[in-house]
Amino acid sequence: MSKDISERFRVRNDEALRALLRLLINSTQYSISKMYNTMKSMGYVVGKTSLANYIGYIESSYFLIYENAVALEFLRRSGHDTETFYWKDMFGKEVDFVVRRYEGDYK
Repeated sequence: MSKDISERFRVRNDEALRALLRLLINSTQYSISKMYNTMKSMGYVVGKTSLANYIGYIESSYFLIYENAVALEFLRRSGHDTETFYWKDMFGKEVDFVVRRYEGDYK
């Protein structure tokens, strides 16, 4: 996963990202300051801003995985009488799943 995040977000300090992922997996709670101090004590040179960015990248990556899983399950359950769309308006507001259900011989 760290390789995907590194490539997608052009992370230069891949070692620090991997260490952060390991720390987060083993943590129930975290703060940027705590992660910064822990990583510093482990010998990693990474700033608090970079750590905050990395955490944001990780969160968005997990969200995309979750969203894809939801989409696949939704499509699996929706049946053949529906059509699913993504919708975005001119102001940038979006809806991930818009469903049109066909009734009768509409198709």
